[in-house]
Amino acid sequence: PLNFGTSVSVRARSSPGSQPYPWAAAELTQAESVSITFSYASSSRPSALVPGKSEKALSAAFERAWLDRAAELQEQAEREGWLAAYSSEASVGIALDQSTSGDILLVVVAIVLLVSFGVVSGASSDCVRSRHCVAVGGVAAVALGIPASFGLMALCGVPYVATVGTTPFLVLGVGVDSVFVIASSFNRRPARESVEERIGHALFEAGPAIALTTLTDVIAFAIGGATSPFLAVLYFCLYTGVALALAFLFILTAFVPLLAADGRREAAGRSAATCLPSRAPVIAEKAGSPAPKELESRFAAIAART
Repeated sequence: PLNFGTSVSVRARSSPGSQPYPWAAAELTQAESVSITFSYASSSRPSALVPGKSEKALSAAFERAWLDRAAELQEQAEREGWLAAYSSEASVGIALDQSTSGDILLVVVAIVLLVSFGVVSGASSDCVRSRHCVAVGGVAAVALGIPASFGLMALCGVPYVATVGTTPFLVLGVGVDSVFVIASSFNRRPARESVEERIGHALFEAGPAIALTTLTDVIAFAIGGATSPFLAVLYFCLYTGVALALAFLFILTAFVPLLAADGRREAAGRSAATCLPSRAPVIAEKAGSPAPKELESRFAAIAART
């Protein structure tokens, strides 16, 4: 009989011709803990034990059966006063897959909260200057980058892993911030300017900041994926980096035109809710023409001279 004061670690192999450890068949009388590890092949080559089956398929079947049996043994051990725990190569993935429905619910809640925040922040007592529809369109433009990235990665054959479930939160956080920065720069321009001038000034002010933010994020994920030894991290970085880049592209090609269309609506004096005429349209000044305050000061100077 063997007596171990600390722990026992047993490694079992199921390949043909393998022999157990010399003491594996001995009677164990005492131990504080026992750890048993099963190693099995997981390659795609044909199995020597079962013709027509690959080692990977047999390993997957064995792992599923072992997990079911291990759950029963854990309950039995707990009834007898033992503390038992088990895990396998697929345990982390199984646990994360079970939380997929919760992740989907959280993504929906995040989108609803962002849209609500955008509607509230873009609302105004002036129905013409209100931009709640633009806020909804901005969140939608950013969200388009998520399915576009998932579809592109699937087309390229990049596997989906459970950690990719956090990608929507990162993309929405970075992309919606860029949307609000552009919209804020656009709103700071006077309404008497043309829509083209307001869009140009907004992109001139906010464009470098959001472009640099997106570029650094994409580079960070590229470096993380290139240097990580774990495939799950590589796939997560690929999905997230591509999603950030596509969200930035959709902001420029979908949100900015929507903002320009809303600026034309505002210049036409139409309500943000119904697009019906609400007041007299604003006549945009031509480039280089003096502002009303400048004209007033000039007339005041002329009047003072006379």
